[in-house]
This record gives sequence, C-alpha cells and structure tokens, in this order.
Amino acid sequence: MRGLIIFGLTDAAELAHFHFRANGTHGIAAFCADGAYLKESSFLGIPVLAVEEVASAFPPATHDAFVAIGYSRLNRVRATKCATMRVAGYQLASCISRQAIVAPDLVHGDNCFVMEGCVIQTGVRLGHHVTMWSGGMIAHHTTIGNDVFMAPRVAIAGRTVIGNNCFIGINATIRDSLRVGSDCVLSAGSVALHDLPDGTVLDAVSGRMHPIDASRIA
Repeated sequence: MRGLIIFGLTDAAELAHFHFRANGTHGIAAFCADGAYLKESSFLGIPVLAVEEVASAFPPATHDAFVAIGYSRLNRVRATKCATMRVAGYQLASCISRQAIVAPDLVHGDNCFVMEGCVIQTGVRLGHHVTMWSGGMIAHHTTIGNDVFMAPRVAIAGRTVIGNNCFIGINATIRDSLRVGSDCVLSAGSVALHDLPDGTVLDAVSGRMHPIDASRIA
C-alpha cells in the first residue's frame, strides 16, 4: 500500500482522510500546506509539514498526493496546488467512495473526489480535479471538464457537457443534453433548462443568467 500526502488542513482534508482510509487504498502519511501558513505540527494525529519540505520526508517514489481544498476562484486555487504537487514529483490519487454507486466504465482524471451516496451512470467522463459532494447524480454519457466542483445533491441529466472551472451549487439541476460553458456558476437550487455560455451565472431566485464578475476568478 502506498502512502498518501494530503494537501490541506480544512474540513475537506478531514473528509479526504476519512474516505481514503475507508477505501483502504492508501495509508495517510502526512498532511501538508504552504509553509508560510503553517500554524500546527499535526492534524488528526498525523504530522503536518510544509509543502516545500514534504518530498524529502515522504518521497514521491513511495507516496502519492491528494489536494483537498475547496473551490476558491472557481477551483483555480486547487488546480494550482495540484500543479505544485506534480512538480514535486507526486502522482495525484483520486478517491471514489465505496459507498457511491459508480458504473464500472467511469473514466476520470487525477485528484477526483466522489463522496458517499453519489450515483454515476455508464458512459460518464470526469476531467482532472473534479469534486462531487455527497448525494449527487450524473446520468449517462455526460462529460465533466477539469476543475469542477459539484455541491451536495446536484443532479445532471444524460448527455450533458460541463466545461472547465465550474461551480454547481447544492440541489442544482441540469436538464439533459445541455452544454454548460467554462467558468460558470449555478447557484444553489438553480435549474438549467438551456445552454449556458462561458462565464455565466445562473441565479436560482430569478432564473436569470448574467455574466460572472471577473474578480471572482482573477
């Protein structure tokens, strides 16, 4: 069993720790974070190291990494930290909960996180660094781009295409065969019935679409 380094010290990191242990695919060796922000030497009883030092203590030859942080700047922060761990030489592991119902033909990239209670049907493809929180549903032949975050109980109907760097809020629903562009935000409880161009925010209250504020992704 290979060791695992988890980048992050938040709730997402604790959840990653729980699910990787439950799956039994890796032994959790350490947590890490940027050295300038370190305030503790252990987390969940496991050592915490500066990311700048972790490779010397836990070499990539015997350890994989997983970046467990949220969706800041439409997932760009997570993507940057994934790149940091790759440059350090680590292979990025993915975690598909054993309590998820997943078709055996699922194709997914690195650093994907599918939590308990999710359902993924046949023909689905997930890009790199995709997070699917608990209770979500992705129907058949749907493609999810890179650096996408799906909050709990998202429902995506069949043959849908989701672009890169999207955030899909809790209980959002996307109709079948739609195209959701990159850098889109679907607010909690929103219902997408039409294609969304790149950089679109879909508001659940009004049902209207408007361009994303560029400061959210700068």
